[in-house]
Amino acid sequence: MDSFVTLTNILDQRKGNPHCEFNGFLEDYAALLPDNHPHLSLFKKILEKDCDFRVLVRYRFDINHNLISNQIIRYKDVQKIPDHQFDLPYLVYGKNPDGDLCGLILLDGDASSYLLAKGYFLALTEQGSLLENMKNQCVSCYINHPNLFNAIDKLYTDKSKAGAVQRMLDSDVFGSYEELLTMVYKTASQVQEEVKDTIKSNPNREATIYPAVVKWYLLKKMIYVHTMMNRTLLQVECENDVRMQRHIAKLNSDHVQFLMYSEMWRM
Repeated sequence: MDSFVTLTNILDQRKGNPHCEFNGFLEDYAALLPDNHPHLSLFKKILEKDCDFRVLVRYRFDINHNLISNQIIRYKDVQKIPDHQFDLPYLVYGKNPDGDLCGLILLDGDASSYLLAKGYFLALTEQGSLLENMKNQCVSCYINHPNLFNAIDKLYTDKSKAGAVQRMLDSDVFGSYEELLTMVYKTASQVQEEVKDTIKSNPNREATIYPAVVKWYLLKKMIYVHTMMNRTLLQVECENDVRMQRHIAKLNSDHVQFLMYSEMWRM
């Protein structure tokens, strides 16, 4: 089935699907928001580009634990959380003037959210996932990224390749592979601290634990894939030995620190 049709066919909570808050025209969604909504001006600016853009809001999904790429990450706690804990805030999608599909995964927050957005992209474009056939037409970003609208222009108007647009967005967030590693490990530690600060005061521990597990998984997946895609690492440090590069990717993923699932329940 055509990817655009697949997306538009996703039912939302208005039609009985509890795993999607809204799926429809961005203009209709914006009309539902209060005037003081923090993202209303962003959506209106996107609509100036094309009033036919659509948006998927709070789409909750699962990953395929049986995929080799997910088994390599070796984060077993992600298999312990209930279904539909992966919660995508926004996917803005539509067709450019030539009729080609384009999409934009958006997360709220600071630069650390950019890493999670990239993780969501990978989770949603892996084999059998919703955006598998859109991986070359979709980019991921965070809402306050300084080059967000430039990226939209390149993807929608200039018809640039999604990979080139994503690399442009990357360059504004991290300047090197080493800087990316530092950011990933720092973000994972911040999630740990957030859990420690909130879990005891939250009577609903699931609301703290499940999102934390999702974030650690997304960070692990993102840094594993990013390491495997690093051509300089392969050619220089690994001397074109893919097995060595895969070993480094596994180590980078393993170095993403997290709190054990059972430990969080005992806190």
